[in-house]
Amino acid sequence: MLDEFIFENGSRQDSLLLNNLKDEICEHLEVLQVSFEKYFNLDEITKKDELWIRNPFLCDIDCIDDMDLAKDELIDLKTKSLLKMDFDSKTLGEFWSSLREAYPLLVKRAMAAIIPFATVYLCESGFSTLVTIKTKHRNRLNVEHEMRVALSKTSLNSIS
Repeated sequence: MLDEFIFENGSRQDSLLLNNLKDEICEHLEVLQVSFEKYFNLDEITKKDELWIRNPFLCDIDCIDDMDLAKDELIDLKTKSLLKMDFDSKTLGEFWSSLREAYPLLVKRAMAAIIPFATVYLCESGFSTLVTIKTKHRNRLNVEHEMRVALSKTSLNSIS
């Protein structure tokens, strides 16, 4: 679309600029793709041997190597019906965090796969909050207190 616009409204010099612009955009997108693959490595979680992270009660035990020490923990975890109910009532992060003492190997691997998503989300939400606070009409140098209130999960008690 940009190519057509410049072709219709520009000269040969503009077409050279367009080619340079295309090259820069392609290079930037390749760097961005590498960055996304680093933070959002979905292949790590979608591998057959890592599906137990999403739901340890539905995964196939045979996909884990017999020499892997975490396999014993996963077998033990799958047999606990109380933990199945716990899994259904909690988020994925809360569920794995609650098992830190009982299943340390499983929790360590699960958290390594889950945490990058949470940290990226927190950074993005913090930046969005900062952009909202720092507007043209409200431009303070130090927005630490406003950010703390805006990002806090604690709800304020209303005085009635």
